[in-house]
Amino acid sequence: MLVFLSGIVVGMILFQTIVVAASIFRTLEPPEAGKVLRKIFPKLFAALTFLGLVFLTISVLQHARNLIKAVGIIGVVFPVICYLIVPATNRAKDEGKHKTFAMYHRISVMLTMIVLLLNIAVLFLA
Repeated sequence: MLVFLSGIVVGMILFQTIVVAASIFRTLEPPEAGKVLRKIFPKLFAALTFLGLVFLTISVLQHARNLIKAVGIIGVVFPVICYLIVPATNRAKDEGKHKTFAMYHRISVMLTMIVLLLNIAVLFLA
């Protein structure tokens, strides 16, 4: 079950970044693309948080190795952080604070990449 959940997380993140966001940026002008992405990304982070909670719960109930439980904890905490910084990221973009926007965006991308890589690792560890 943990491998299945990790596969869903990996698929969601890759689909969101490679297909959805890229298609939106190629199809819509920046203001419209931004409006769409502002609706999608919080939902992605909420879904990743939910999957992380399920993963963590199952790993605890199954007495999985601590490394696997740590993936579950990170799979909850990092998407929550990403979700919580969305308003500040959007505000920085709206106010033309390019450095602040870039910092928040970079944090979000790095945390999401860590979740992605850890869930890829679970496919080999579990």
